[in-house]
Amino acid sequence: MHKRAYKYRFYPTEEQKQLLAQTFGCCRFVYNWGLSIRKTAYFQHGQSLDYNDLAAMLPALKEQYPWLRDASAVPLQQALRHLDRAFHPCQDECPFGDCLASPVAQRMQAQFGHDHQR
Repeated sequence: MHKRAYKYRFYPTEEQKQLLAQTFGCCRFVYNWGLSIRKTAYFQHGQSLDYNDLAAMLPALKEQYPWLRDASAVPLQQALRHLDRAFHPCQDECPFGDCLASPVAQRMQAQFGHDHQR
């Protein structure tokens, strides 16, 4: 069996360039907003928020910032998923929450003296 790779080049029109830049900006804004909300909730209230909590706040955020409605909801939700993934890096390696099963987590525990569990 041979593996193949394909390269594609995308030449967007000026209108598409503007829409892409706007979408990327909205995603960046939502990611940073979510990070700020998570940090505030944790350090000031001792709460741990996840993707579902932040996704539930997204409609209210769109009401507060109407320009977010111009971007599709899918990339905005994906930005929040990426943020959630950044807080739980070993989620795919250990779906049952046993992060110490991975060799990387074991090395980190040995090096830093704590586990990487959720």
